[in-house]
Amino acid sequence: MHRDPLLSTGRRLFFHWGHVWVVLAIEVTLFDKSWALPVLFRLHRSEKRCKAEKRPYRKITEHARELVDILATRYPMRRFEVLGDAAYTNSSLIKGRLSNVQLIGRGRLDAALYAPAAPKRRGQMGRPRVRGKRVASPGTRAKAKTAPWKKVAVHVYGRTFTVRVLVVDALWYVTAGSELIRQVVVRGFPGHERDDVFVSTDPALSARTIIESFAKRWSLEVTFHETKGKLGFEDPQNRAERAVERTAPLAFVSYTLTVLWYVLHGQRSRAANLPTLPWYTHKAGVTFSDMLATLRRASWRQRLLDPDSTLADLRKRLRPLVDYVACAA
Repeated sequence: MHRDPLLSTGRRLFFHWGHVWVVLAIEVTLFDKSWALPVLFRLHRSEKRCKAEKRPYRKITEHARELVDILATRYPMRRFEVLGDAAYTNSSLIKGRLSNVQLIGRGRLDAALYAPAAPKRRGQMGRPRVRGKRVASPGTRAKAKTAPWKKVAVHVYGRTFTVRVLVVDALWYVTAGSELIRQVVVRGFPGHERDDVFVSTDPALSARTIIESFAKRWSLEVTFHETKGKLGFEDPQNRAERAVERTAPLAFVSYTLTVLWYVLHGQRSRAANLPTLPWYTHKAGVTFSDMLATLRRASWRQRLLDPDSTLADLRKRLRPLVDYVACAA
């Protein structure tokens, strides 16, 4: 049972039964569009279920941290920027992370911020301070009449917008300890009526880079939509534990492999015949539906148009197609 983030409101919560997956995807830019390619997965089990099954309990954020560590450890020479929403912008992913990992996520307007600790004076007794004095939160600074707002042009969701930003560098101690965090308060962000705040563990990044990077996180929501609608992610009704653990990752892996195949081979194949529909003349770029259709055409071309195939082979290869058409009808 989990809270539905789409139907729930501040006054009323909606709960549904289902599986909760933690998915780590790699963001890539292909055909002038951001794509999220899933690579690692964890099935989250409730604390009650783990206790009944006598297995160690892991929070969703702890699963995410494990996945990030696996990928970052496998490629120690690469620099990783983890993009996560507010649920993943916390101490589980920030504190003690690997040196080649930075995080960009959504923060809180009421975050408790502190100034960096003053250097220890000569002859000062006691342990060094880990934080300085309490400073105003991002929301409080945004309400100040003298707040140093700046206008910045950002390219997000395929369009360019002009937003106002307020940059705050401070310690978000409860989340990141004594590490300096850059907080970017944004006003006028598309789709947001109120001020929002994005954070980065790399204070050297500009406000524009932080905003544009965070916007790419939405590509993972598109991936979820495509795997549900076109790869059957939400169709199976498995009950056996191993079936549950295998079916969902297979749908995500199929999505990643389809995209990679199209980029490496499919777009140059004879099967890459992108349809031009009279009611969709303004379409630009390639969609996952185009990639999937190309893969299907290439697969059936290979099965049916092989000149060395015998009549018995063709009949055998046609049988799945006939069965599929019969079930679809």
